[in-house]
Amino acid sequence: MTNTPKFIIACHLRKEKGVQDVINALALVDKNLLRKFKLDVYGEGPYEHYLKLLVADLNLEEYVKFRGSRNDLHLLYHNYDYLIHASHGETFCFTVVESLVSNLRVITTKGAGNILGLVKDGENGYTFNIMGINELSNIIVDILKNEESMNELKTNQEMIDKFSTERMVDGYLNLLS
Repeated sequence: MTNTPKFIIACHLRKEKGVQDVINALALVDKNLLRKFKLDVYGEGPYEHYLKLLVADLNLEEYVKFRGSRNDLHLLYHNYDYLIHASHGETFCFTVVESLVSNLRVITTKGAGNILGLVKDGENGYTFNIMGINELSNIIVDILKNEESMNELKTNQEMIDKFSTERMVDGYLNLLS
């Protein structure tokens, strides 16, 4: 992890993805501590304009950058320390799986964003309640204050292996035979 932890959000920008919760959580963080924070938001959608206005209204432009939509996010994950996935509801959470496979720590909502249960709180990331703005803010503060302890987070390779391309292809081939 770098001296300035880098965070990423990658999703369709709509209300149910909870990006507004992340922005509101950042507004609660002391500005002196927030100087160590960088967040890139990848995606487009109907909520994008509102989210950009919210960032501007809360004077967070220095910390939050909107990067648009990308086809090659899997090539960018290594540039980040954490994925924040504040979703209010998901069906599969592919972003979480892809991030963990890339050894990116994940901060996500309990149940809704962590529907597959791959994120183990304190092991390979952190979980918080849906719309738990104070909880998320506290997680961010802890990360910014305790960079060394965050290096101890690990991925759970056994769980991640369940979602490998090889295993998926083998599963499809078994179905066809």
